[in-house]
Amino acid sequence: GYTSRDRPLAFFDGEIDDRYPALERVVGVSTGAADKAYPFPLLAETGVANDTVGGEPIVVFWGAPDTADALDAFEVAEGRGIGTGVAYRATV
Repeated sequence: GYTSRDRPLAFFDGEIDDRYPALERVVGVSTGAADKAYPFPLLAETGVANDTVGGEPIVVFWGAPDTADALDAFEVAEGRGIGTGVAYRATV
């Protein structure tokens, strides 16, 4: 499937950002003042990340590790488990 590649597709014409491997899954957080990516492998290891992005306190949680990759196989249910993550503004 699409996500089994280790580099961007040939039609990608932008500058390659090598901070993470090609097609690394991340939870992206944008506050308007700043952007930050939290890689799935880090979240899977830690379970949660408390951070500040652009002056905003945020929390990122790792979810079910068996969430299927929708782009890995013809049928979503046949895709390999890749996990999931979610971010929230950390306000009480």
